[in-house]
Amino acid sequence: MRQRQADGFDWQLPSEAQAYERLPWTRSRWFNISVSSAIFLNTIWLGVETDWYQPADYEGQTDPWKIVNYCFVGFFCIELLIRIYSRTWWPFIVDNWNKFDTVLVLLSVFDTFILDQIGGSTGSFSSLRVLRVLRVARVLRLLRFFKPLWLLVIGAFDAMRALLWAWVLISILIYIFAILLTRTVGFAHKETPEIEQYFGNLLLSSFTLFQVMTLEGWGSVARLAMSVEPWVWIIFVSFLLITTFSIMNMIVSVIVDSTLEAALDQKLQAMRDKEYQTTMAAVKVDEVFRRADGNGDGHITKEELMEALLKPDVRLYLREVGIDITNAEFIFDAPRPDSADSRSVAD
Repeated sequence: MRQRQADGFDWQLPSEAQAYERLPWTRSRWFNISVSSAIFLNTIWLGVETDWYQPADYEGQTDPWKIVNYCFVGFFCIELLIRIYSRTWWPFIVDNWNKFDTVLVLLSVFDTFILDQIGGSTGSFSSLRVLRVLRVARVLRLLRFFKPLWLLVIGAFDAMRALLWAWVLISILIYIFAILLTRTVGFAHKETPEIEQYFGNLLLSSFTLFQVMTLEGWGSVARLAMSVEPWVWIIFVSFLLITTFSIMNMIVSVIVDSTLEAALDQKLQAMRDKEYQTTMAAVKVDEVFRRADGNGDGHITKEELMEALLKPDVRLYLREVGIDITNAEFIFDAPRPDSADSRSVAD
């Protein structure tokens, strides 16, 4: 299965098995739900702010709209710092999703704290107001937390090459049919204002055919042309059959196929991650066993294990594989046929 990449961006969803987490709860379901809820609320807030916020109403007094924005951006900054601390800087930054999040958070900081302070709404800084449109980029962070939405996006992007050639073909067809209609309808009936409006030249005919392809008011356009050239219904019907009912359906099928393939890739990635986690857990447990086996006889006793748990590096290994060190000695409580007091690494 091929790996999806575009401009160096890894199309895989965030992996759970790529680095040790100082704060394992940053990968928990409730943490991701909290962050995604904040992003969703911020998305709604941006829409409300766009329609209702009037800066002139708060000149010289506390602006509650800005305070809410400060709270959202502050929350996202804290969340980013928590993730950086949890994974440490280098493992964090090599993840392309984290790079994406970092850029969006920095854009939010620039928009909220810097543009406001330098007077982005004043005449002398009117050119900077265009940059404030960048705040809508925060909405893109939702892609990280909603897997079905992300699968649709990567399916569409992965299908871009095939879609590009499909649109080239559609453009050629529009060009051919536009020449035909311009010569047979537009030039032959220039005295009719409506005909001149829709078919007066090649550009107008091309735009008219694009409108027809979308099925928006195509019947009235076709009847207008048929009022002067009754036979042109053949042109319109042929054009619709080739473009709208054939090529456009092919485009939809390409996107669906790419989305299904992306979903399969994600399942394979999840299987690889689980296999990686299992392998790493086995390596860590084996290392703990060897460190605890003080006499090197291939078995450890409960006393040897408890002594090993006092070592910081052993405790770190166990935490990395998700073993509760306070209950590690319970492996000696499991019954064995030989009633031995020691355990091997296989146990």
